[in-house]
Amino acid sequence: MTDLPSTELLLSYGLLAGGALIVFGILSLFKDSIEKKKKKTKKNKKEKKKDKMSVKVFFNESCSICKKEIDIYRKMENRLEWYDIKEKESQITNLNIDKLSRRLHVIDEGKLIKGAKAFLVVWSNIPKLNWLYKILKQPILFHIFAFFYEIAALILYLKNKLHKN
Repeated sequence: MTDLPSTELLLSYGLLAGGALIVFGILSLFKDSIEKKKKKTKKNKKEKKKDKMSVKVFFNESCSICKKEIDIYRKMENRLEWYDIKEKESQITNLNIDKLSRRLHVIDEGKLIKGAKAFLVVWSNIPKLNWLYKILKQPILFHIFAFFYEIAALILYLKNKLHKN
């Protein structure tokens, strides 16, 4: 006789294998469905968190150059909240008007950020300017940008202080 398995044995193995494939198929469908729901839930949580923790930008509206730049940003799609440093909302920074007028300030996720870093936060929240954020966040380029920003900010601060008096 031959050592071949019987037809009944082959049939039972075939049914077992077919059943296993069906079970694995069903499980993978459930797994895909569960993963999609998890991703959707995470995305919704992130969006809700962003909505709750919007970025607040504090700028000097009495500085004509600052105002022109901020007006351009305001017209672009963004989720930023814009405040003149003389508005009462600026009190949450715990800085006086003089310090606020020295640089751009933002509050992002509860943290006060100033100067060149504040611009990075602004640009990262404006889709059309996100490319600028990606370039200038690189360490070497950021240091160069921050150096020139501080010079420009000081000049504008002094100019506005002279015009005030």
